[in-house]
Amino acid sequence: MRKKSSFFVIAFIILFLFTSCSKPVEPTNTISEKSLLITGDIEKEIEILGEADNIEWIEIEKDNEKYKAFNLQKFFELIDYDSNEYHFLFISTDGMKIKTDSGYDKINIFINSDGWNIFAPDFPPTINLRDLKEIVLIKNKTDLTSSTNIITQKADLLAFSPGKMRFENLTALNYKDGVSSKNNTYTIEAYKEKLVLPLSDKLSPSNNLLMTYDGGHYYIGNQGFLELKGNRINYIEPESRKIYFNIAGILINPPQKSVMDVYHDTVDFLEAKENVMVLYIDGLSLAQYNEAVRDNLIPFMGKLSSVEPATSVYKPVTNSGYAAMITGQPPFVNGILNRSYREPRVDTIFDYIDNINQTAILIEGNTNILSLNTEALLNTDKSNNGYTDDEVYEAALSQINNQNFALVHFHGYDDAGHTYGPYAKETMNKLTEIDGYVKNLVELWSGKIIITSDHGMHATEEGGSHGDFRYEDLIIPYIIIEGGL
Repeated sequence: MRKKSSFFVIAFIILFLFTSCSKPVEPTNTISEKSLLITGDIEKEIEILGEADNIEWIEIEKDNEKYKAFNLQKFFELIDYDSNEYHFLFISTDGMKIKTDSGYDKINIFINSDGWNIFAPDFPPTINLRDLKEIVLIKNKTDLTSSTNIITQKADLLAFSPGKMRFENLTALNYKDGVSSKNNTYTIEAYKEKLVLPLSDKLSPSNNLLMTYDGGHYYIGNQGFLELKGNRINYIEPESRKIYFNIAGILINPPQKSVMDVYHDTVDFLEAKENVMVLYIDGLSLAQYNEAVRDNLIPFMGKLSSVEPATSVYKPVTNSGYAAMITGQPPFVNGILNRSYREPRVDTIFDYIDNINQTAILIEGNTNILSLNTEALLNTDKSNNGYTDDEVYEAALSQINNQNFALVHFHGYDDAGHTYGPYAKETMNKLTEIDGYVKNLVELWSGKIIITSDHGMHATEEGGSHGDFRYEDLIIPYIIIEGGL
């Protein structure tokens, strides 16, 4: 959800507890102290208490009684959510559910001594639920940005959002929460009932990669369950009693290689007394690479026989993918969860090289992406062509000599993809240009060379983007060759 939305939700909760924005209407009936939960496809759940004063209250009359109420449309305008983007599911304490997708300005939520209720005289009587406990927001369109997705290396298969999960055939799982005993005489087993969706028929029997929104990176089997928990989706493995919270998605049969292997492969080569150069093409997915090969747009890289698929990390953005590349650790370990983070909390390949008294150089564009224990050679756009790749290339030609390790970061392909789209002519022309730079640098280097990326990219209406749990963003090429070809 947008930062603006987060701000309004937080502000709403603060006002909810401490202030009054409008004079409340005094109902004639006693007001219940029960809460009403706003949940589903929403970044932060909102709990409305019985005595909340900041809502724009109105007075309604029903069965000759007056009640304190709020209009559904007005409420969502208050918290800065566009109600046109959502269906609404109303759930009462007895399990009754009502779904609607329009007419929100005609729906009023009122409170009496029994709890929260719906008053919508323009609708069929079925909508008038009593003792309402939840209002669930369900996005109209599938949004891979904020859902839990199941993918393969070549396809986005399934997307579950907390709202849409309400319509799956969920089962009740008696999850064993623990065992306690006293004096070796009395033993108590504790269970929690969880609403879950089995995944054994959707995943590979033994080889699946799960990633969480906080940068977790875990290999799992297929005997677990998706758990619906408010506005989040978790993954439960009952046998091991493991719960993975707030999962971004699961990749079925992931590649053997990972962007994190850049670190580990580099260490192995350096220990074998071989120099290493990493040619880092920002934003290049395996799908884009394959498209360029089919169209004969990368005559050098397209003829290499050692191309393997590899996974990026979540979140697949430059800061996170780059950090995983040079630390060998996933985001929840190295601390770089997204673009907002810059300082790795573990050692990088540059620290390792410094400790073994070898030399390294980092050749960058016009800015430092991460705060590293090495000096980056920055390059501005001196040619005024909108990119720094030609300057990065020229710097690499003159600076990689006599280095044990070199990392050369080409940014232009990602920049073009954002502007024009991942498969646009302008973007592919940029890749052809970089292919020429790669060829020349490979010919000059004596040692091992790793060619890879930090993340991929998917098409949008505006151009291209990345950062979602989808195969286009997560599956990248990984190439190891000998220099001096």
